[in-house]
This record gives sequence, structure tokens and C-alpha cells, in this order.
Amino acid sequence: MTVEIARIKDGGAQMRVEMRPETVNEYAEEMLDGATFPPIIVYHDGADYWLADGFHRVEAARKIDRDTIDAEIRDGTQRDAILHGMAPMRPTACAEPRRTRDEPSSGCWPTRNGRAGRTARSPRSRRSITRRSARYAGS
Repeated sequence: MTVEIARIKDGGAQMRVEMRPETVNEYAEEMLDGATFPPIIVYHDGADYWLADGFHRVEAARKIDRDTIDAEIRDGTQRDAILHGMAPMRPTACAEPRRTRDEPSSGCWPTRNGRAGRTARSPRSRRSITRRSARYAGS
């Protein structure tokens, strides 16, 4: 399936710090030479196409004035595109999808030492906290 490049929106799913001009130029040259690229991934919410994967390919296609680009179109919103972009950074030890920092999570973020996995939980049990609370309440 193809999508009109003019209809593709970047809703903040690009996780790289910046676009690499060398990569865009290389892709543009290869596109002009007839190279086939994997389809980009966009999420469609009924009105907008939110780019989730293929930022350099889209920019290269724009550079050579292409009107359309091959795309894998998935149902979803801007948020889905952002979460898709975050997926490569998701710790493999997590059982649930990584969430944005605004949402409650089960501690499934990289730990302070930079290793992926569940963040440390308090070793205190409910029972020890209850005993301490009872002791302070009696004084």
C-alpha cells in the first residue's frame, strides 16, 4: 500500500536526536537508482497518518520530490506511533509494553545503573510497615 507523503505527520515518534543528512542523501540516491526499500510504518487514526518508522526514508523521498511512498498502515493514534518508536528501547525483561513517563508503570524502566529490567522495589513487606506503624501509634 502507498501513502501520499504530504499526508504523513511526525508526531514526535522519532527517537533519534537528529536526522542524519548523509543517510537521507544516500537513500535519495538509491531511490533514484531504483532501489527498493522496506515500507515505512504509519498509524492511521481515521484522519492522519502518524509516522512511526522510516523517518530517513520519508525525508529522502521528499528530497527527490516523490508524491507517495510504500507504507504499512496500522490502525492507531499518534500515541501508538510514539510507543512504536520507543519499542527498540524497551527492556527485554519487561512483560508489559513500556509506557510514557506520564503514565503509571510497573517499574519497567531501565535501572539507575543503566541496565534494562525492572527497577528496584522496596524490600519492606506490608507486615513490617504495619508493625512499625502500630509501634509509633502507641507512643
